[in-house]
Amino acid sequence: MQTTIIFTLISLSIFLFTWCTSRVPSDTCRIILSTKNYPIDSIKVVWFKDKTIKEEIIHLKDGSGEIDIKVPELTSLHLMSFDDSKSIAVGSGAFPAPAFPFFAENGKQVRICFDNDQWPEAAISGGEENTKYGSLWKEVGPLERRRFELLRSEVNALGDQEKITKIAKDYAETQQKVQALEEAFIINNPSKGVSLWLLEKQFFASPITEFEKRFLSLADAVRASPKGKEIQQRIAVMKKAVPGQPAPDFVKKDKDGNTISLSQLKGKYVLLDFWGTWCMPCREGHPHLVELHKKYNADIEFINVAQERIANPRKAWLAAIEKDKLTWTQILNNENEAQSNIVELYNIEAFPTKILIDKDGIIIGRYTADTKKLDEKLKTIFNK
Repeated sequence: MQTTIIFTLISLSIFLFTWCTSRVPSDTCRIILSTKNYPIDSIKVVWFKDKTIKEEIIHLKDGSGEIDIKVPELTSLHLMSFDDSKSIAVGSGAFPAPAFPFFAENGKQVRICFDNDQWPEAAISGGEENTKYGSLWKEVGPLERRRFELLRSEVNALGDQEKITKIAKDYAETQQKVQALEEAFIINNPSKGVSLWLLEKQFFASPITEFEKRFLSLADAVRASPKGKEIQQRIAVMKKAVPGQPAPDFVKKDKDGNTISLSQLKGKYVLLDFWGTWCMPCREGHPHLVELHKKYNADIEFINVAQERIANPRKAWLAAIEKDKLTWTQILNNENEAQSNIVELYNIEAFPTKILIDKDGIIIGRYTADTKKLDEKLKTIFNK
């Protein structure tokens, strides 16, 4: 009898110890990783907080590891590989391997399993949102892997226009498949926070009125979430900075200390160009911007607005201006940003973005990355 009691107490102690150590605090998300063929003993998980990148390292032993992270519910998290063999070398830089996205579900364990040979394909479970998203990623993961390999093929085919054209076509078709799967998920899962994240990715892909219509199709609880309220605010701001709306006024010092205000430029066309020294597409587009300035400087007031990501960026910013031969008005948004933030005023989240304003101060064009439509618009207006 005594032996039975002792055995029972020992079993109960083991159970309580196991239960206590495996229980996840209600404000914490536990990430449990299981990897195969991953040659590094650590991997990084990153997320955004207050517009800055946060990160934690997950240390692995025999390919497995776990970490507890305290972040707001349904924060979008991303696993980033340390395996350089997965990146694509380009000149002196490289395209990193695509990150694997998942979501913080507090009080729960999120289990992720992947074979590094198939990165970023992965199996995900634990929590209702991640389990549901995992079913989508089973289809999207292989497509994301294909997109990255197509990018690798494009880099390797530089100089062979015929190959590049075919690769670009395949890439676009793969992208369309990803978008179709994500759009179907949003329609079929309006009550999931993941749907809000997927929809947010498309913020600049369609007119803001169309985006707002899709946003309103989500469940009330999703729209009322912190992320939902944030997107509502962005919609409201964007509706004030889209074609047909008055351009928000600003007052800012240029690189030479001159005060520049949009209201003073009424009666002139204005082209705002948002860029950063860190933005490769921005820098690659500057030669064309210089050509546009030579062609239209008598008709348009050009203003470059830079947003930098380093402390004390002025020296690097001025060096880039000189190197890229940007001879017109230059503004560093970081300076006096708390009082006057042009990037936030125009809801700029993609770089480069160009905004064309007419003589009456009305926005008549908003262009992200591709400048072909801007070129066509300028030809139509000025017949040049």
